[in-house]
Amino acid sequence: MNYIARPTDFKSWATVAYDKIILVIDSCTTVSQLQAANRMVDNFISVIVHDEDVSKSVTDIKNTINLFYTLINLKRTSLS
Repeated sequence: MNYIARPTDFKSWATVAYDKIILVIDSCTTVSQLQAANRMVDNFISVIVHDEDVSKSVTDIKNTINLFYTLINLKRTSLS
């Protein structure tokens, strides 16, 4: 059985999570590290879809997620 740990304060958690995801993507030097960063973004999405406060800022979250995937793809291109 899978369990999802939900943050008690989404706003403070999300800010730290955004920063960490960007740092992880920027520090990737191999394709396998980028795959791990991609899973990190997927896990971030899994957590935020279960938060009640998210519905208020869906557009911002979509834009942020698109930014994460764009950063991953740009980094993958630069590694090739």
